[in-house]
Amino acid sequence: IRLESRDNTDIPSMDVNLDNLVGISKGDDLIAEHAEKGREILEKYFSQNGYPFVDVNEPEGLIDHENRNVVLIFPVLLGGKATVYDSIIEPTKNLDQSFIANRLYWKNGDTYDNRVVERTRRLLSQTGLFDSIVMTPKPVEGTPDNAQEKPVVMHVKTTEAAPRAIAAGLHYATSQGGEARVSWDHYNLLGHGENLGANLRVAKIRTKARIYYNIPYFVSANQILKNETYVL
Repeated sequence: IRLESRDNTDIPSMDVNLDNLVGISKGDDLIAEHAEKGREILEKYFSQNGYPFVDVNEPEGLIDHENRNVVLIFPVLLGGKATVYDSIIEPTKNLDQSFIANRLYWKNGDTYDNRVVERTRRLLSQTGLFDSIVMTPKPVEGTPDNAQEKPVVMHVKTTEAAPRAIAAGLHYATSQGGEARVSWDHYNLLGHGENLGANLRVAKIRTKARIYYNIPYFVSANQILKNETYVL
């Protein structure tokens, strides 16, 4: 297996064995599906190591008829190695921009890594405050298309989900009979993802109410201050 640069960008040394990464070793039968899978693996690898604009073309085969083997060549357009220059967060209607800014796992000067971008996307998605989250690296204006080093601006665009939710239902258990349940939530009370909510459970043997107020980003992005009051 061999990589060939098709955009005059030097292919960096790899910290893994190419055959092991692609999953095709010397002596294996060449199967088209395996070669296509290898192309996808290579694009993922380079996107995690500084190359968000990488494009690995259809693999080519250099056939040695005499020895009945083939050299598999992956043509690679790396598109320049990217470092984060800045981040732009498009404003939303109800949510303060700092809520998103405080949850970005990358910082200016970092080498682009798609794993970090996906980690940020998952963290924001888990808040339940967004219907969609799009994060796009864009070259800094004026950077030549063929630049070996390519600073990028991370554009973050989100669409807010409805901040309020009401739910109601019935539950039955043989130990306590029927129970009615009602809940109300506001997921973004003050514009920083504060969750104010209440729920009520009414049954023959007991009625129980709970009011709670959760404050995200308490000291760090992964901590939530939870406050709860129960009425029996």
